[in-house]
Amino acid sequence: RKQKGSYPIYDLKSGWRVSEEGFLVNIHREARFHSYIIVREFMICANEFVAHFLASREIPALYRNHSSHGLFERYRDELESGKLNNGHKTPFFFVEYANIVQQRAFYSPYVLGHAGLRLPVYAHWTSPIRRYADLVNQRILHAMFQRHMSPYSIKDLEHIAEYINTVERSIKDHYRFSSNQKTRRAFTNTPSSTATPQEVLSVF
Repeated sequence: RKQKGSYPIYDLKSGWRVSEEGFLVNIHREARFHSYIIVREFMICANEFVAHFLASREIPALYRNHSSHGLFERYRDELESGKLNNGHKTPFFFVEYANIVQQRAFYSPYVLGHAGLRLPVYAHWTSPIRRYADLVNQRILHAMFQRHMSPYSIKDLEHIAEYINTVERSIKDHYRFSSNQKTRRAFTNTPSSTATPQEVLSVF
């Protein structure tokens, strides 16, 4: 993924990673092992393969699209080296920056590409228990393998995508606002020279 210009950045020691959208995400303490990275990367590969499989056959599905302002790359080297702002780790700064310049990923029956992963086509497929989009795509695949018509029309997929996008956006906006408020309080109550990434990211 690095060779494609993506951001497969993980810091197991400090407990954070970069999400598919380019946001800084906390890694729970019990998951900070190399196996966590392996599982995540294999899931991305599986999702990419299925998305390409469907798109190459022009099969409508719930594709995961993402666009970016292109400003994220400005801090990529510093983020990879664990240093921002003259050599000081400042996860809060990066979270605030990413929230401003990064676009949210969204679902659509049309392929528009995924900027965060640097992929021409991407879809969610591996987690049908926790994401409805994955279940929809699995149903589409199952119908195709059974040589049946897709259970969803383009209109169906448009309505499903619109609903999921609206709910997801509402949840993420609320979560982001709540997290940012907690993060600001953490930095206010903790001297910047002694604040650790764990203290800051524990609120995410």
